[in-house]
This record gives sequence, C-alpha cells and structure tokens, in this order.
Amino acid sequence: MTRSSRRPAGLALALALTVAAFGCGGGGPPMGDVEGTVTIDDSPAAAGTVTFTPADGVRPSAAGEIKDGRYAVKAPVGACKVQLSVLKKIGEKKAYGNDPKSPSVPVYEDALGPEYNSASKLTHDVTAGKSTKNWEAKSRPKK
Repeated sequence: MTRSSRRPAGLALALALTVAAFGCGGGGPPMGDVEGTVTIDDSPAAAGTVTFTPADGVRPSAAGEIKDGRYAVKAPVGACKVQLSVLKKIGEKKAYGNDPKSPSVPVYEDALGPEYNSASKLTHDVTAGKSTKNWEAKSRPKK
C-alpha cells in the first residue's frame, strides 16, 4: 500500500472505532424527552436556556433553548438540578472602549435572579419517554 492509499483506510478505521466506542445513540445513559413552558411574571419567556444537570454529578448535563416560552430537551433519566436563564437587553455600549467611531453592541443581564440559575434549588426527576414540566419564575428585582 502506498502512503496516500493508507490515509483513507486509517481514517475509516478511526471512524469505525469512534462509532464502536460511542455507539449510535444506544451506548450512552438512558435519556428522557422533557418539554414544557417557562413563564416570567405570568408571561412567556421570550428566549433563554434550560439546563438539566444530573444530581449524581457523573452523567453529562443537557440543555435546550427556550423560545417563545417553550422548550424541549433530551435529558438524562433520574434526578436533575434545573437552571433557567433568560437574558434581557439592558442597554448598549461601545464595542471598542471610548472610540467615537466604534459600533454599539447590546448589553444583557439575566432577567432571573440566582435562585433560578447559579444558586438554583429547582429539581426535576426525568423519566424515560416523554414528560412535561412547566416552570413559573419571577423576574429579578429592579436595582
């Protein structure tokens, strides 16, 4: 075999080993489909993320997008800590310091307080198959 003909064979072998090691979706932890709504002060959250982190700290976390108040996530089965994050635009700033020719870029902050994300005590027991979990949150108090 020439060197150039061994390269595709080597790539094919590497791909086969990767598929064998990780499988085609059947070798990982059991997963469940969780969907639902996220409201803030009784209104649908415009956009954000919802994250499910297994309580055992071993299995990987799963996250999904919140869009127009709805989300859908494929999460690991079992007890999970849940974090909600919904960004809101609070202003603009110059992208390049005080340069007067600098374009402006939006500045965001989380509309929710730490009790919904970094210090979240929210939990959900993810089950195999499909389940629904709705979240009702209160916006961060004004500064």
